[in-house]
Amino acid sequence: MPSINSYYAISALSEGLGKTARHINHAEGMGRKQEKYGELDYTLFAQTLTSLLYPVAAITRSYHLEDDVQHAFHHSYQRMTELGFISSSM
Repeated sequence: MPSINSYYAISALSEGLGKTARHINHAEGMGRKQEKYGELDYTLFAQTLTSLLYPVAAITRSYHLEDDVQHAFHHSYQRMTELGFISSSM
């Protein structure tokens, strides 16, 4: 498994959040994104969101938190399903 410096992972996470913010601004029609970039590419938006998982996984592995994070993800997934953020058919 590849090893990654935790500070680099935080930097990658920050960069990914910035890209996510740009996609959200574009989707919400903030500024002149529609004129400048055209229609929002939802596939690219989804890829940007999923790219946030890589630095989280790297930090998890660096601190040997795999079991704890898996448990927390399970509970978060259940809660998001209960609240209707995630379809139970996923």
